[in-house]
Amino acid sequence: IYDSRRFLVRPNSSITTAAKLIKKGAKPELAIELLSADQDPSEKMAKLKGAARIRIFRASSRILGFTHVGAFEASVARALTDLGADLAFVINDSVDPLRLTGRSQDYFYNQTGLNLARDIMQPLSEEFSGQGGGHPTAASANLKASAAVLILRILDLLAGKLQIQRGSIVEIDTKK
Repeated sequence: IYDSRRFLVRPNSSITTAAKLIKKGAKPELAIELLSADQDPSEKMAKLKGAARIRIFRASSRILGFTHVGAFEASVARALTDLGADLAFVINDSVDPLRLTGRSQDYFYNQTGLNLARDIMQPLSEEFSGQGGGHPTAASANLKASAAVLILRILDLLAGKLQIQRGSIVEIDTKK
C-alpha cells in the first residue's frame, strides 16, 4: 500500500500483489491503520529540516532536489518528491560511511529511463567503495565520500544518462 502510494503507482501489479498477500493472510485494514498513524515528531522534524536545507537544480524541464538530514532519509526523499521534485537525493553524512537515498517520480523514470539503482547507486558504490541497491525509482547506498563531492558526481551521472551537457544543469537560488 505504501510503496504503490495507495495503488496509484503501477496499479495492476500492486493490486495483484496485494491480493496475493491478502490470500496468504495479510490484513489490509491493519496496514492502512498503521500508515494513517501519527508520524513520530522526529520524522516530521527531519522532513522539515530536509525541505529547509534543499538545494534545487534544474536540468531542462526537470527539477532535482538535494538535501541532508541525520535520519529518516527515505521519508525525507519521498517528501521532496511530494513537494514537486522530479528526483530527490538525501544525504546523511552523520554516519560513516555516508548514506545516500534517492527517490524519483514514476513519470520521470518512464520518460527518462533513469534507474536509480542501476544508473546512480551502482556506479557510485563502485567509485566510492560502498554498496547500494534498490529499484528504478527508490534506491540507496552507503558510500565513503564527502557530500559535496557526491553531489557533483551525481550531477555528472545524471547529465550523462539524460544526454545533456553538465553545464546545462543549473542551481536555482532559493534565497530570493
